[in-house]
This record gives sequence, structure tokens and C-alpha cells, in this order.
Amino acid sequence: MPRGTPYNVFRLLVPAQDNVLPNASTIELEGTLWTTTDYSPLLDDAVSEYTCISYSWGPDRTPNPIIPDQWMSDRVIPVIETAIRALRPTAIWIDAFCMPVREPERTACLRSMGSLYALAAQVIAVLSKSCSALLSGVARSGALDEAGLLLLEKDEWVSRAWTYQEVVNSKSIHFAAEGGSASLDGAQFLNDVGNALEKYKKLHCCNSFTFRTPSAARQPRRYDRRLADGGFRKAIRLRSDVLHGPPHLRKERGLF
Repeated sequence: MPRGTPYNVFRLLVPAQDNVLPNASTIELEGTLWTTTDYSPLLDDAVSEYTCISYSWGPDRTPNPIIPDQWMSDRVIPVIETAIRALRPTAIWIDAFCMPVREPERTACLRSMGSLYALAAQVIAVLSKSCSALLSGVARSGALDEAGLLLLEKDEWVSRAWTYQEVVNSKSIHFAAEGGSASLDGAQFLNDVGNALEKYKKLHCCNSFTFRTPSAARQPRRYDRRLADGGFRKAIRLRSDVLHGPPHLRKERGLF
């Protein structure tokens, strides 16, 4: 996050200590009380290691227990608890609780998202519940079939605007499914997806993985949408060599 400006309010979700203020907002997650704490400005050596959570909000909303009079995705709590079970983080950054509400702090935070994810010790992408069996299967076999690719393509996280930036800026990326307790190494998972894409292209003699929309289902081998477009799809093409490449290369490519 850029330094030297008065609006770099950096907030983390952390386990509540015994001396937490009486009026501080807390929430129980996986049997432990958590609260938020602010750092301003963000300095590399002033903040403990933290984990960023990448996820899609979905359509449904619920009151925010940390920020009064605000609404948040009803996925926030289960997504955080999934991350806690999978990685046991000591500090968490998640937009619903850590993004400033007021201006100009909010805009400053939005402009610093690349740095925020780059400075995190790790990032965990929490996919929807529907991907739970898929990730478990990949963990066992390291392989995806065409049905698995289609399932990933339909997950809302794949097409959200922030996905590409969050993935490529991460030092270490993990994947999990909401409600699960385990995570996959992100570099390996992206390689597994990339290998599945290559097999698909060879099998179908095409240049990119595509799937049929309902309107095209009656017309064999006609496809309308391409996996090669959008955030996660670009991240798949980059694969682990870019995700964990030299910082100067990532900067040259405009990743952060």
C-alpha cells in the first residue's frame, strides 16, 4: 500500500485479546472471538503476517456484525470459517470487515488493492460449495476432467473483476471450497487446470476450452463462451511460473 498519505487506513481481523475494549465489535468464528484492529499507514514491518481472502459475494445480503448499518454478503462468515479451518491464519484481511466505509479512506484502499494482496503472507480463494467435491478429487488425483472444467467455469469467483489482480499479486495462493476444511496449493492447482485444458484442446482439436450455452446445446460442436477470457482464465494461462516469478518480471507485466 502506498505510504506517506493520511488516508491509508489498514484494517485486519484478528483474534480478540483479553483486554479488548468493551465497546469493540467482536464476532465468534470457529469457537474464537475475533475483532478488527487498524494500522495507519501500512508499513512492511508494522503489520503481522496476514491472509487475504478472495471470494465472490453472491446475490444475498445480511447485516454486517462488525460495521453497524452496513450490509455484507451472506457468504462472508462461512468463507472466513473455511479459511480458518484450512490455514489457521493469525490475521485476516477480508473486504466486508476490513475495507473502510468512509471516503477518502475507501478510495485509497481500493487503489492499493494490488499492494495489499502482494504484501499478504498468503491468499486463499474460497470457491462455492458446489466445487467441494471437485477440489477433493483434484487433491487425490491431481487431475480434472471436462466436467470439472465446466464446473469451475460456472463458479462466480472465476468471472469477478478482482480475481486476476488478487491471484497474480499473491506470494502464495491456496484454493478451498466453502464449508470445507482443506486447501489446495494454488500453483499446483493452476497447473492441474492448465494440463486439463491442454488435454481438452488436443481431444477436441480446438485452440481454447469452450462450453455450450443452452441456445447452442441443440447444435453439436457450436460453442459461445470461452474459458480463455476473463480474470481467472488469464491466471490459468500464466500458470505458476508467473505466479511465483521474480518480482521485477511481475512489475514489468504490470501485475502490481
